[in-house]
Amino acid sequence: MKLSLSAGARPLVLGLSVSIGIVIVAAAGQIATSPALPIFLFPELPSGVAADLRSRGCGIAREYTMRNHKNVLRGDFTGDHYEDWAVLCIAGQQAYVLVYARGRAPAAVLSTAPLTIPQSAEAGNSIRIVDRTYVADHNRSADLQSLRKDAHCVEDAIGMGSSIYCSVDSQWIRYAGAD
Repeated sequence: MKLSLSAGARPLVLGLSVSIGIVIVAAAGQIATSPALPIFLFPELPSGVAADLRSRGCGIAREYTMRNHKNVLRGDFTGDHYEDWAVLCIAGQQAYVLVYARGRAPAAVLSTAPLTIPQSAEAGNSIRIVDRTYVADHNRSADLQSLRKDAHCVEDAIGMGSSIYCSVDSQWIRYAGAD
């Protein structure tokens, strides 16, 4: 079957194509300059986590310092041998560290801080996974007897300072991080 357009329809189709192209370029430009990336760019997120993030008005904090680090982490943060998710959510002018036990809502809100728009690679908000040894190195006087040997904790950094959050006996404990 051959489809042909009348001479009058051709400018309309061309105009629509150009308009759609402009919208796509404008959206890409907005994403490129935003401090947060839209949830749809993270298809690895469990559907319930993605839905909760959208309902909170979250985007994922743009990572400025590490190539393979997307401020979306998965690991056994709660110590129950299931996959948990940690996300650095940007909503408005706030940054939230959220942990979804077993990849399900509701999330534990570990921290809330004003969004920091970086002037350099080290100045922005970011999260990463750290182990018990890292926690011990930065907390020499802390009693870490209750912290599991195989603990995976979430380090929340703002600029050069950070806090570390570890789940100990189903409670989130805040430890000092790097300064």
